[in-house]
Amino acid sequence: MTTSYQRIPLSDNIAFSEILDSKLKTNHLRIQFLQPLSEQTAAACALAGSLVVSSSKAYPSNAAMNRKLHLLYGADLSCTIAKQGDVQSITLRSSAIADRYALDGESVFAELLEIVLGCIFQPNVTDGAFDDTEFRIQQMNLLDSIDAEINEKRQYAISQTYKTAFAGEPAAFSCYGSRSAAEALTPAAAYAAFQELLRTAQIEIYFVGPAAVPQLADTLKQAFAAIENRSVTPVQFLNPSPCKQNRLCTGGTSGEPVQNGHGLENHLSRPLCAEDDGNAPGRHTQLQAVRQRPGKDEPVLLLRRKLQRGKVLHAGGQRH
Repeated sequence: MTTSYQRIPLSDNIAFSEILDSKLKTNHLRIQFLQPLSEQTAAACALAGSLVVSSSKAYPSNAAMNRKLHLLYGADLSCTIAKQGDVQSITLRSSAIADRYALDGESVFAELLEIVLGCIFQPNVTDGAFDDTEFRIQQMNLLDSIDAEINEKRQYAISQTYKTAFAGEPAAFSCYGSRSAAEALTPAAAYAAFQELLRTAQIEIYFVGPAAVPQLADTLKQAFAAIENRSVTPVQFLNPSPCKQNRLCTGGTSGEPVQNGHGLENHLSRPLCAEDDGNAPGRHTQLQAVRQRPGKDEPVLLLRRKLQRGKVLHAGGQRH
């Protein structure tokens, strides 16, 4: 068994990648929209992506869409929102069993492809706005995702670290946007955000399956050629982050105690970047977290770590 891979440019900043392996039993199609992460547009684009896959003109409700997918041997169609550094990615994901396993020889993938392209180019829109009923459902789902982040402790800790380490940079923002931005959205605003995404996003299309689908690249090229006034905003995955002087993932600043929400005060006795301190040679940087106990005069030392000069990892993500 061998795996083959090829990447085919369809047009400016739209590419198709095909990965084939005969041992696979399903066909997967992913259409990924990449754009610079922005606090102003993140929520609208996240909501628009969810709305696009929930219904279309041909299947004007999520219930109708699911019924059709179930008829295709339980095919799947969903949207994933993520961020990669300073880039927001909105990925439309679809999958179905390979045609050779269909009981009556149906062309399952051809029907699935028609559904996916219908969602993108013939969405469930009336008078320049997404359907209000579907909009309210998906808006509530987005708000739930934003609110639920605090319950996923590991992810919440990571997101808070990003906010501090990359303060003032796009990477500090959530890929879902803020709750206030999501609440302020309207069906028309979400549709406008999707149209802007089609015009300005870098588009990467991936097909993974056991065998090539005839004319798939040509079909996709023809479909995406219908997008008017394409003017792509370049995305950059590797973007150096400047050193944030006197900052660590705890959010502390040199000599200033900061309450962290658990009764702790974080003290950073010296600057994080050793070159910022003229007395650095022969000394250490110390991070101390102390908690004041009621009725006690002396603080209890919870953590004391001595970091050798040259081993300090500053918030910019580079070693000195």
